Amino acid sequence: MEAKIKQANGHSKMKKGYCYDKRTKKYTPSVQVDGEKINLGHYDTEEEAREVYFEAIEKYLLLPGSC
Repeated sequence: MEAKIKQANGHSKMKKGYCYDKRTKKYTPSVQVDGEKINLGHYDTEEEAREVYFEAIEKYLLLPGSC
């Protein structure tokens, strides 16, 4: 599951759920719950950020099949 958000200039800014911070050279996942953005930390690899993002989706948004 990967969707890219496009900026007005057509460049890809963020993959679904996480982005890369050039300043810190880390990936930063986040979710939005009840209109409030929840930052989930900073990670060295895209895979770590993606994993944390999907865990948060299960925790905060309770996808079907999650406990």
